[in-house]
Amino acid sequence: MTEDTSWQVEHRVDDDGTEWAQDENEIWYYRQEGETEWGEWTD
Repeated sequence: MTEDTSWQVEHRVDDDGTEWAQDENEIWYYRQEGETEWGEWTD
């Protein structure tokens, strides 16, 4: 099964392996390497 990434307007992986994705509302989400669920980033 392929993950739906259509909501992502930006996607990157940092040096620690954490994935970052931004949606069309400029909200950033993250997930640690090996996780399947995204969490909303709050500063």
